[in-house]
Amino acid sequence: MRDASMVYFDCAGAVEVEVTKNVGEIHGVAIRPSSAGIDGVVGGNRVTFTMDGPRKLSLEVNGDRFHNLNRKGSDVPEFTNQRSSRSQTGVRKHRDYGPCT
Repeated sequence: MRDASMVYFDCAGAVEVEVTKNVGEIHGVAIRPSSAGIDGVVGGNRVTFTMDGPRKLSLEVNGDRFHNLNRKGSDVPEFTNQRSSRSQTGVRKHRDYGPCT
């Protein structure tokens, strides 16, 4: 199993996004799909970029395609069953949520 990060948020029009890497520095980023033409600006452990509206993206830091940050669609899901939950901003570990059943 690989760690991955997901983020949901909605926006109307252009929005500037800032992502902070909690451990280590950022030396390079790839924002996919590359056809979106979005370039990130790196500074220390942060990267900023602008989106022209809602879109699905993958942010790959330091060439790591398998531990990327996924920006999912514009709709924040409604959590209506016991297997789903909503959490506040912060660092989450898989063990914080217990086993998937």
